[in-house]
Amino acid sequence: MQFVINTSLEPFGCALIQDNKIIDQNIWEDFKKAGESTWAFLEKHKKQWKEIQFIGGVSGPGGFSNLRVSGVILNALSLKLDLPIYQVRADKVVKALLKAEGVEAEFILNSFGDAVFCVDGESLIRTERKTLLEEKARCVEFLPVQKQQGFTNTISVPKTKLYLIISQELQQTKPQKIFIPDYEYPPVQ
Repeated sequence: MQFVINTSLEPFGCALIQDNKIIDQNIWEDFKKAGESTWAFLEKHKKQWKEIQFIGGVSGPGGFSNLRVSGVILNALSLKLDLPIYQVRADKVVKALLKAEGVEAEFILNSFGDAVFCVDGESLIRTERKTLLEEKARCVEFLPVQKQQGFTNTISVPKTKLYLIISQELQQTKPQKIFIPDYEYPPVQ
């Protein structure tokens, strides 16, 4: 069984996954209660902890406090369950979601202030949202509502597949001893 947490892309939450099926998931309505909600979710599944063989999360880019929640939870679980941590950047997850839909396109991810990351191939380029060509097709559904305004040609991404895609992408990464958030890109070390 896998425990997966995501505090980089909305909807934020966590899930237990086995055999490429979601056993249970916890999507947070109020991010301020993310830690409390996740511990309650884990407590609910405490009898299944010994079945967890894989833990991982989306490492960012994302908000400082958001990613700290993932870090604390994954690092604590790693120590408790004696498991390595797998992590994947948000752009890899979105690319995989788009690929599953048969779409290859440049898209944008959230950053601090009015800035966004333009993702094209393997590059993440930080820029101000107002400088972008807003009629160009972009995946904006993972942006806060105020940053989505003005984009008329958007790419639809099925969020229902988000946690399964995160799980699949995590399995292609190398395990780490600790979770290191990518608050910005290149990562802050």
